[in-house]
Amino acid sequence: SSRSSTTTFLLDPECLQKHLMLDPKSWDDPQDIRVRAASGLSSADAFGPLNLWGEFIVNLAMLGYDETSVALAAYDWRLDPTRLERRDAYFTRLQRTIETLLETNCGRKVAIISHSLGGNHAFYFFHWVEARRSGWVEKYVDSLSFVGGALLGAPKCLPYIVSGEMTDAFQIGEFFLRLSEMHGGLSRDAIFNLTRTWSSVPSLLPKGGNTFWSLPPAPISKIKDQIDKENLTIQSINQTVPLLELAHPRNQSITAQSLSADAATEFLYEISPEYMRLVDQEYDLRAQNNNTNTTLDPRAWSNPLLTPLPYAPSLKIYCLYGVGRPTPRIIRFVPNTAATKNASTPLNETPIPTEIDQQQTTLKEFLLEHAVHLGTDERQFEISRISDEDGDGTVPLLSLGYMCVEGWKSQKLNPARVRVITKEYLHQEISSREVVTRPLEFMQGLANEKDGDHITILGNREMIGDLIDVTLGGEIELQHSSIVSSICPMSSQIDFVHDAINDSAIDACSSELSKKPDSITTDELTIKSPVTLPAVTSSFPSLSSSSPSSSLDVEL
Repeated sequence: SSRSSTTTFLLDPECLQKHLMLDPKSWDDPQDIRVRAASGLSSADAFGPLNLWGEFIVNLAMLGYDETSVALAAYDWRLDPTRLERRDAYFTRLQRTIETLLETNCGRKVAIISHSLGGNHAFYFFHWVEARRSGWVEKYVDSLSFVGGALLGAPKCLPYIVSGEMTDAFQIGEFFLRLSEMHGGLSRDAIFNLTRTWSSVPSLLPKGGNTFWSLPPAPISKIKDQIDKENLTIQSINQTVPLLELAHPRNQSITAQSLSADAATEFLYEISPEYMRLVDQEYDLRAQNNNTNTTLDPRAWSNPLLTPLPYAPSLKIYCLYGVGRPTPRIIRFVPNTAATKNASTPLNETPIPTEIDQQQTTLKEFLLEHAVHLGTDERQFEISRISDEDGDGTVPLLSLGYMCVEGWKSQKLNPARVRVITKEYLHQEISSREVVTRPLEFMQGLANEKDGDHITILGNREMIGDLIDVTLGGEIELQHSSIVSSICPMSSQIDFVHDAINDSAIDACSSELSKKPDSITTDELTIKSPVTLPAVTSSFPSLSSSSPSSSLDVEL
């Protein structure tokens, strides 16, 4: 995030790509280059001018917190959990940090606060540490907060694997995207080759298959909740709603082929068998597993559909996330026409309707035949359309909220009846007047006090206040509606939990508080037994790079 790093990024993106890329065959460090996470509270306080944990840390400092009572557990966001431990001893060091915080703060348990992928790693950590010391979580941890937790993944990460594109970049339009690539930005081919070496990306692939990703897209929450949640019913599913679609790049008369979540996974194996072989070694993304004891399988430790919460009766789980932002749900891909010029039969010269009608060849089979046999170093597909649903702009509503309002009602997945508290923050766009009158705060992501975006929610003052309440050892008491989206009726349509616990403390949807669509005002909070707790935050850190063959220092 330093000025020199920004200059390097703009003027020499190839150098940046070289230092951020891992070995594509092993997902480990490349020869002669080592990139490591920065450490300390400044490692993830901001990214350039954009606030990350900085505003929250400032508020903690005003309450008397310092580095003896708060820690930032920075990690290399390119790595999967296994490599984080094997290479950096990350979870070993995190365990020691938490134990030290408890010992130096009069035996008070620690509040853990995670954001985005940090939540997946925190969930994994619980099972990693419990496998070594049963009862550790109950002894050392007061609460775990998921801020924008992608617990069931996000379709937004699919393009990284399929086409090397970012959905945000696609939405700015082809002209501006090409202009950016011509003037210093990383090309889509470079991003494709880069992100396929990051073993953390599959952690965000949609989990649960058709069981969870067949529902119609959730309607986007509005101000004053224009959707009547009490009368809202998710339409019955006559056919599986796709996770991705395949279309012909030129002939729009050919109906796009829809791929369900399960079929989309098969598609990934077809276009990237070696990549998916690496994925299988590190992750289990299914909703069911024939292995009866997944607590012993590290591949399942980051999948809450397979692995239960630890047996820690006094633990509290907080799910805090934004809604009301259009979020990618169904992504349509077409073959990369620039790459297909090298195919045996160029795509634009092939009579698609004839082949499909006479030989009953599906569009997917046709596109695979004419677009995939190009080698794994080429982008085979590109985005042509994105369909949105409710969420925080990055993570869809289902992934943000299902485990919190429904999944952890399961006796199997929540054996200790851990209390789960869910709160949504309805996103409201900032006015142009606020942008003009508060330009610095706007650049920092702090101007919008009703921000529900995946990243800038970290500057949402209401949420910061809630996190401070949790950190002070209190308990959020929701006096008004805490759920403003359609997550409750949506979750009830999923046939997964068959052993629900009858306990209002972990059933947010049964509470009358979630049935007041007009109560969108700031929630009133009360604090019980305020005792200052030490805290650990987990988020994307800066990275510092060192190479025996280069004197470059990179801080992102």
